[in-house]
Amino acid sequence: MPFVDFSSIKSRESHRIVPVPSWGGDVRLNKPSALILLPIVQMQEKYQRDDDGRFTSDVEAIEFATELLSKMIANEESELQFDSVDGKARLGRDFAAIQSLIEEATDLCGLGEDAAKKNNGSPP
Repeated sequence: MPFVDFSSIKSRESHRIVPVPSWGGDVRLNKPSALILLPIVQMQEKYQRDDDGRFTSDVEAIEFATELLSKMIANEESELQFDSVDGKARLGRDFAAIQSLIEEATDLCGLGEDAAKKNNGSPP
């Protein structure tokens, strides 16, 4: 079962600027709408997870991260930069960039165990 806090999608924060050292600059992450985010969250169900909810396969973790980030990385005009087959393939090969962005992306979207614990009143 994926951890999602859809109430955080409605929060006022619409984007974040995140440094990506491997790209030599900052990246804008736009917060996707719930309609865009829901299929990405649902795709997690096809992946194997351990008892802590972590992906058991690095390939699947990168596939999920690439799909999520492809719907979030945008230019200053909010145009998505990796939302194509070639863009996703290029992003999926850049592990350093994924590592730099995924924590901020999941936090902005209200995904993950910390968001679920916060929503339930438990300490993260």
